[in-house]
Amino acid sequence: MTTDDLEIETLKQRAHTLSRALFLHLDEYIEDFPTGTPQQLIELIKQITIETDKTIQITTDLKKLGLICRSINTLASAMMILLDHAHTAQTPRGLAQFLDKLQMALNKDSKILVTPLADYNYTISNYYPGLDQLLSGTLIPEKNWEVISEPFCNGLNVVRFPRVERNNVLLHAIFGHEFGHPIAAEFLNTYQKSTEYSQGLTKLNEQVTIEFKSTFDLENDKVKRTKMHSELCTIAEEVHRRALEELISDAVAVMLFGASALFAAAEIMIPDGLDILPQHDDFYPPSRYRLRIMYNYLAQSGQIEALRSLNVHNDIKPIITALINYIDYIEKQVLDQSDLDTIKSHSLVKISYDWLEQTLPRGLLYASETVQEYIFQAITQTNQVPQALHRIYLGVPPNENGIHPNITSVDWRTPIIAGWIYKLFVTTNKEKSWNLKRDSVAEIQALSLKGVEDALLRLDYSNHSLS
Repeated sequence: MTTDDLEIETLKQRAHTLSRALFLHLDEYIEDFPTGTPQQLIELIKQITIETDKTIQITTDLKKLGLICRSINTLASAMMILLDHAHTAQTPRGLAQFLDKLQMALNKDSKILVTPLADYNYTISNYYPGLDQLLSGTLIPEKNWEVISEPFCNGLNVVRFPRVERNNVLLHAIFGHEFGHPIAAEFLNTYQKSTEYSQGLTKLNEQVTIEFKSTFDLENDKVKRTKMHSELCTIAEEVHRRALEELISDAVAVMLFGASALFAAAEIMIPDGLDILPQHDDFYPPSRYRLRIMYNYLAQSGQIEALRSLNVHNDIKPIITALINYIDYIEKQVLDQSDLDTIKSHSLVKISYDWLEQTLPRGLLYASETVQEYIFQAITQTNQVPQALHRIYLGVPPNENGIHPNITSVDWRTPIIAGWIYKLFVTTNKEKSWNLKRDSVAEIQALSLKGVEDALLRLDYSNHSLS
């Protein structure tokens, strides 16, 4: 056997070992996953290892065998990170199920996998393009890959949430924002091709020329002047684009989850400061601006008034008082225009946000039309939240309304807003110690999560009965 033959056989053995180890590790996973997607992904990876073994067997090129080994390592690392915590011990069933419901409603042909993240972040990312690039033509012939990956070809959307917030279903309303990003991207993709957008961009360039004329005049080199102008225009356009992305996504969050999304956003944003200018590279809008967009949608759609006028049992009227006080607090924050003053103080950001005032209404209308069928309506909250609150007060999951045998199901989002309202009452109660508040909030979260799970179970049963 030549040296080359020995190297080839050694690499083949290494590649086969890696592929087999990955296959066997997949059998170690328990089957108690919140939804069917993790199990489907496991079956896909098993098919990948089978196809990979065939590719290894016929490969005699050292470089390609080395690439196969590296590709298997990359695949194993990525998939283990996702699957190790996707089971119900780490990922609440209710969270995965309500995200699955939203995914099916907004993008029914794609798959969703929910798994926690060590970092404190909420994200949704489509993993299929990465798998396609890694595997097609490398580990698996393209035609074979198209066949075995067909269930995922319209998207494998991986949802990550902070592990520390695993059981905090109230805060998970923030996922409405992540579902807004594809909608914002669709709007921008269409809008950026329009004449109106081109005209707005031309005007932005002209404003940059006027606003920074004195700066440009200091530079004698025409090429450098042109470059400076181009760079400023590019930044201004990016600030405008990022504002549209985030604000449309924020609006989608409150459309889908109602005030729960506003309360979740406020809990995350307020401690970090409300009037920070967009910063390179992410260019997030000021948090106060974002909360204002969310609050204004809720006010205009009648949800703020619906919450203020909830008709509840006498025993829990103090809960509504606490809710009204918190709404007043949020309203005070969004009426404050400190963020707008900060924006006006920065010439380039002001140019971007002047344009935003013209484009954002179109983006919000597009978002509203896209999710119209799934908007959490004010009337739903008026009819369902009072009894949901009373059930939490009694220590019962807020999963239904009425008294047996006259029971009606609730929207699965109702337990979340009911949990938020009750939590606001508990956390603003000055008579309770911090330890008691902590324990009460944990109980509210558990009851709300159970309410979501039961409401979704009833919905699935109802849909199954109708079909």
